[in-house]
This record gives sequence, structure tokens and C-alpha cells, in this order.
Amino acid sequence: MRRLICLGVIAGLMACLSGCIQSKTVMTVHKDGSGTIEQTAYIVKMNAGTPERTEAELNEHYAEIAKKMGDGVSVKSLKALTDHIGATGVHVVYAFTDVSKVAASAMPAMGDISVKGEEMHFQFDKGAQNTLTVSMPPVKSMNAADDEKAAKPSADEEKMQDAMIAQVFKDMLIDFELRVDGNVSKTNAASPNTTKDGVVLMHEDFGALIKDPAAMKVFKSLTTVKDVKVMKDLLRDPAITKYVQIDPSEKVVVEFK
Repeated sequence: MRRLICLGVIAGLMACLSGCIQSKTVMTVHKDGSGTIEQTAYIVKMNAGTPERTEAELNEHYAEIAKKMGDGVSVKSLKALTDHIGATGVHVVYAFTDVSKVAASAMPAMGDISVKGEEMHFQFDKGAQNTLTVSMPPVKSMNAADDEKAAKPSADEEKMQDAMIAQVFKDMLIDFELRVDGNVSKTNAASPNTTKDGVVLMHEDFGALIKDPAAMKVFKSLTTVKDVKVMKDLLRDPAITKYVQIDPSEKVVVEFK
């Protein structure tokens, strides 16, 4: 299966075999480099026959996820959720002792969804001005080399493609906010939050995007682009940024005290 990565904008496609995802994550870093990652995530199962995990299996699963996130990461609390449309979900809070040892992803580790290679990595330097540096996942083209001479889809094929995209993304929302225990004094982040105590590293409201023809036109054009710089420029298109904000920097620096 082709690896679909575009600053995370198409990351949700990894969930196609499992269902649509809604996930909100808030990572909070304290002045000593410790902190928490609070995540609320729902997934709408496409396969109705998939059995739900028991409480013991959930605890085991998320303990393993915490272990993979880095040394000193543990599950602080965990609760199974069910929303009004019957989607299953979890509210999980991870605690970490040193953010510099953490690898975190905006995509929730639910079911068989893999987030390996899409993690953000962190470096914390304590001082009069604490400095937190986030290494973002690399930007990679969605367009594989062997697709360069691919035939243009017919009108019927394009219509079918649009229908599939609409089905897959209709409820999808991915959000990842980084907060600090204090006030941000300086940052190169593209989207500081309004409370001035953090930054939005990723916000992808695909459910709203697919209802906007102008945004969908830009979104679909991403699949034909091979040049990463062009891809970044497309992600800055106002038609897209209304629904998708992903920090374009390779390293996001947040200074706080």
C-alpha cells in the first residue's frame, strides 16, 4: 500500500480499513520537562463484526502504546467511550517524566491503525526561558514515481473517487495542540493558540472540507504533486487552511516561562 503522507494532511487514510476517526489531543509540558498527553478519540468501525476489547485488553493495549511512546511514559487514566452515533472511543491520559524521550503522534493508536514514522519528537532545554523544540514528521509526496505517466481518470472514475473520498472522510477530525505550563514568550509556530499558552501543530477537519468544492479541488490536486515545495504551497492555499492547518516548519520552537 502506497505510503500516504503530506505533512499529516492525508494521514487519516491509514484508517480506511478500520473506519473514520475523530481525535483531539492536548499535550501539556511543565517547566521541568514532565507533562501529560490527553487524547479523546472515536472510531466508526466499517466492519460491524469486529469484537470490542474488554477492559483488561484495553488496559494492556494502552500500556503497550505508552511503552512505545518512550521511556518514562505511562497511562495515568483510561476510559472507554461510546458516542451518540455508536462510534467506540477512548479518553486516555498519558503521563511522561521527560518530554525529550517522547515520540507522539496526532493519529490515535486505536485498533490496527499504525502511527509508526509519523511521530513528533521533542527536545526540552530548561532555563530562564524554557525552550521546547518539536521535530515534525517529514513531508513526503503522495505521488509515487510509477504514477507519473498514469492515465487521467475518466469522468466516471473521478466520480467514483469523489464518492469514496466523501465516504472515508465524512466524519474525520484530527487535532493536536501543544500547551506549556506558563506563557509563550516566543515561537516560530504558524498557529499560536488564542490563550497564549501553546500552539496548534495540527488541525484537520476533513468532514467540513469535503463539503466545500473549492477546498476539495485543491485537496485532490495534492495527489498529483511530486514536488514537496509545491505541496507545501498548496497547503497554504486559503481554500485549504480554512479546514486544515499543519505547521509547515521542520522544527517548531516554543519558548516559555
